[in-house]
Parts: sequence; structure tokens; C-alpha cells
Amino acid sequence: MLDRVVRAALGTVSRADVLVISPDQDRWQKSAGSMRRSFHSCKTRNGRGSIRRSSRQPISRVKWACRPYSSLPADLPLVTSADIDNVLRRDAPVVIAPDRHRMGTNALMVRLDAFGEPFVFQFGEGSFGEHQDEAGRLGVDAVTATSLGTSFDLDTPEDLTELEVFRSPSGVGRAAR
Repeated sequence: MLDRVVRAALGTVSRADVLVISPDQDRWQKSAGSMRRSFHSCKTRNGRGSIRRSSRQPISRVKWACRPYSSLPADLPLVTSADIDNVLRRDAPVVIAPDRHRMGTNALMVRLDAFGEPFVFQFGEGSFGEHQDEAGRLGVDAVTATSLGTSFDLDTPEDLTELEVFRSPSGVGRAAR
């Protein structure tokens, strides 16, 4: 699934740089040569802390200070480049793509130059509301971007069952709940 998310990110119209945060940095460094886009990887053991650090790290390393910073998890089995572009094309300081239950955050874009202090990333159950609250704390607007690919994630065994429905011929085109 991570490969699918990375390939979808690399296929965006926005031509965004891609940073993969993974404990398997060697795998991603080897694949980067074939991707023909600006691609970076960060080795980590802990995803949440690494996302917070990586949101600051690329600013100095890759000079992303005026670009938006986006975060997508690896558990998005239906995500497409168009789904990611749906998030990236929004003109707002903070764009949140919630999960289909509107509890978690499955994609997040933050324009790092829109406010003077760091945006605090929160992931897990309740993070959709927490990200909205964080935007409010910083005094900026947050908008929501929804699509099937960014709303459907795999968190439970039941999600795998539902994924099979989406992949079956009768489930094609069915809207997310």
C-alpha cells in the first residue's frame, strides 16, 4: 500500500516533492532513482514523532518553507493521484481530508508560511477535530477535502471486508460512507 500511495503522490498534477517517512529507508532510496521526481526519504522508528520532525526538517534541508507540506498515511488502498490533487489544489492554510467516519485524518496539507509558529500534528482517533482545533489556535482557516481514495483507510479487519466490496464489480463507483 505504501508503494501505491507513493506512486499516487508522484503522479499528481501539482508535481509536488515527495518525502517518505519509513523505517525501511534503504528500499526507498533505491527506488528513488527510477522516479524522476524530487524524492526524499527519512528513516524512523516512530511515525507520529517523525511526522512532526519531518514537517520542520524539509524546510531547512529542501527549502520547502513557502511550499505546502502534506502528509498521507500508507494505509490508503484506493488513493489516486486525483485524490491527492484534490487536497493540494485547495487554497487554504490548512486542508484536512478526514477518514470516512470523520474521526481521523487521512491527508493533511499545511501551508507552513501561513502562520508564525509550528503546526502541531495529531494523528489517530479524533485527529480530524484536533487538526481543526489546531488551525483555530493558529488563527487560520481549515477546509475539508473529501474523496473516496483519501477517506477509505484500513484500520480494522472489517475495513478489509469493506475493501473487497469496493473492489468487486458491483462495488465500483460506490460512495464512501
